[in-house]
Amino acid sequence: MLTLWSDVFTNLNMTDVEGGYKAFRGEIIGNMVITSTRFDFEVEVTAKMAKLGLAVYEVRTRYYGRTYEEGKRFSSRMRSMRSGRCSSTTTS
Repeated sequence: MLTLWSDVFTNLNMTDVEGGYKAFRGEIIGNMVITSTRFDFEVEVTAKMAKLGLAVYEVRTRYYGRTYEEGKRFSSRMRSMRSGRCSSTTTS
């Protein structure tokens, strides 16, 4: 659901806005004012890159989620709520 909202606000077509690795040229990320400190980083930076008209490429990665016994601390609902709040504030 978060990726859908991110795609709507940024006019991108991503399959998973929070998954994978992020790579940037130093001068681009160095000039961004980033206010996120947690899971909303990916959404904020993706929205700001789209707003600047920069190319965003998605490369598929594999992910095997942790269980609560292995150290998972947040539910996907909580993470979506935090990141969704960031998406709506960085694209306006």
